[in-house]
Amino acid sequence: MKKIKIIIYTIILIIIGFGSTKIYKKFSTKQSHNLYKIETPQKKTISQSINAAGILELKEFYKIGSQVAGIVKDVLIKENATVKKGQLLAEIELIKGNTDIRATKYNVEKAQQEYDYQKDYYDRQKQLYKSGQLAKNAFQRVETDYLKALDDLNYQKATLEKFELELKNSKIIAPADGIITNVGISKGMAVLNDFQNILFELAQDISEMKAIFDIDESEVGQIKPGQSTIIRINSYPELLIKSSINDVSFIPKSGVNNGGAFYKATAILNNETRILRPGMRLNGLIKIAKSENVLCINGLAFQINSEILGKIAQELKYGFKPLDEKTKKDFKKANLDKGVRTVWIVENNTFIQKLVIVGLNDETNWQIIYGLKENEQVLVDIQEPNIMDNEYGKWFQGAL
Repeated sequence: MKKIKIIIYTIILIIIGFGSTKIYKKFSTKQSHNLYKIETPQKKTISQSINAAGILELKEFYKIGSQVAGIVKDVLIKENATVKKGQLLAEIELIKGNTDIRATKYNVEKAQQEYDYQKDYYDRQKQLYKSGQLAKNAFQRVETDYLKALDDLNYQKATLEKFELELKNSKIIAPADGIITNVGISKGMAVLNDFQNILFELAQDISEMKAIFDIDESEVGQIKPGQSTIIRINSYPELLIKSSINDVSFIPKSGVNNGGAFYKATAILNNETRILRPGMRLNGLIKIAKSENVLCINGLAFQINSEILGKIAQELKYGFKPLDEKTKKDFKKANLDKGVRTVWIVENNTFIQKLVIVGLNDETNWQIIYGLKENEQVLVDIQEPNIMDNEYGKWFQGAL
């Protein structure tokens, strides 16, 4: 009886083991085909955009400084005030006051008197010289004194004009109609006559603002005037403003980021409500191009690991045909101004690497300009084969 039971148990174990093996092999074979995923190129519409951060600035404004050094005597205007061209904004008291002007006026009077005397004397001596009653060397000395007096008079007059201009420039006036957006001085403050000493900022028109985008050097070649953009102001996250690129700078901004340069791109924004202010941070979505009904593939196709794919080919007993480096190099050299990429396709149980030229992309789909057809099977995902074998092997280990 015991022998019969042993025989029965043995037969059952053999059947279970055989069945488990069949199941594992069947399941493993099925999963082997899942070591890779393919897609065929499809016709789609692609809109490519670039995200860029930036800041708001006034569209047109004056930075008003002082052309003279001195002490602020009075500030006659406040921030946000509307002013007219020529309106007095502030007065600067010159360090020397009017002392230079008074002293120079006195010098001009003396020089004028000396000149008048020398002019009359010169005219008389000139007549004597012409009539032969005065020696040439004597006349030359008279002429020299006369010209010296003339030079001194002109010098003193020029000096007076200079000091009078300084006095005039001590009155800071508005260069145009507009709104004072910033007052950088107060009464009693010392000011210098340099370009860094900004006393006022005046905006001619704040009904329009200027968005300044920072464009990375890797993307600036794709930005062109006229491209539409949607702008979100950080201070008003629910407000979306439509505009377009007005211009792109030729020279990069000062400073670099991680070794790269940034360029300025500008867009003009409507600000009739006056809610936008200089210095507000913003983000813009710049639509650089759009193509309709073009052949596209998933961007995952460019991320296939050739080494892992080679292992999969061995596992599945597929052919494996990668491109040689010279072919890649020559193709890239012949298409320097184009987007060159490599993809893998499956054809007749063979993995074949191909060179393609890409166009627009929306970060998911990439336009194929050259290198692929609609019916080709393009690899978009692969799995490490030994990982799956080990995993399924653990499941059926006891049954084997």
